[in-house]
Amino acid sequence: MSVSEQEAVDAPEETALAVSVDAEVEPEPARIKPGAEIIRELEAADLKADRPDLHPGDAVRVHATIREGDRERIQIFEGILIAMKHGGNRRTITVRKTSFGVAVERIFPLHSPLVAKVEVVRSHHVRRAKLYFLRKRKGKAARLREKRR
Repeated sequence: MSVSEQEAVDAPEETALAVSVDAEVEPEPARIKPGAEIIRELEAADLKADRPDLHPGDAVRVHATIREGDRERIQIFEGILIAMKHGGNRRTITVRKTSFGVAVERIFPLHSPLVAKVEVVRSHHVRRAKLYFLRKRKGKAARLREKRR
């Protein structure tokens, strides 16, 4: 390459460098948050921090507020957690218990103001996320193996 060709190749780079240094750097536009992220931030304010870490197979005691006319009282519902659904502040738990030979299931919104407290009484070893098979079992067949601590 001759000297004049080298200068021709180098010249545009120098001018480009000069232009890029002199040009004002534009700030990046504000990032627009996706809708799901906005909803997640709004829902985070409604989450109850005092809820324990729950898993299917846990024996739980749910303290639910019951309204009778103009009075309110706390009713304790104790049973096996057979299912957990949804996420965030929409999380629900399904609790099943047998009372006087009749099986009762209740679905509780976990972060609802009507659920005063949730306690884990015992934990059982299960290999399923949904324990709906317990609906068909009665008596000793419905037992679960307790976790060792």
